[in-house]
Amino acid sequence: MTFPDVLLLLVTLTSAFNMGLQYYTTVSTYPLFSALSDETFVPYHKAYEHRLPLAIYAPYALLMLGTLLLLFVHPARVSPLWVVLALLLNGAIMAVSLVFAAPVHARLDQHGKRDDLLALLRRYNLLRLLASAASTTIFVLLALRSLVA
Repeated sequence: MTFPDVLLLLVTLTSAFNMGLQYYTTVSTYPLFSALSDETFVPYHKAYEHRLPLAIYAPYALLMLGTLLLLFVHPARVSPLWVVLALLLNGAIMAVSLVFAAPVHARLDQHGKRDDLLALLRRYNLLRLLASAASTTIFVLLALRSLVA
């Protein structure tokens, strides 16, 4: 197995891991916020945000770096255009996070638990989950084409 093959496999696994994080956030984390009492919400939410760098940002950064590297070092049977599409999808996750979700989290820290804001977070995360699922599908198909063929 060549370095480009290994890189593609690692990026595929990292993409699947990140999709799993998006799924977990959608079905577990954000619904759990709704179950918290008004008194415990802000401290819990701040503790959640404190854990994001290692739990969410680091795996996402690895995915983005691996995908960028894959643009330049990819298996011969992999078109860079598919890698660019996956990069754009994963970039959309960052855009949704920074432009839409982060301000909602800041408002929750300031104003406390609000059902309308929590519903908004769930909708934003659905967009991130869909983009992540599409990116992972691309990588799985690329890996199958490159590694199995």
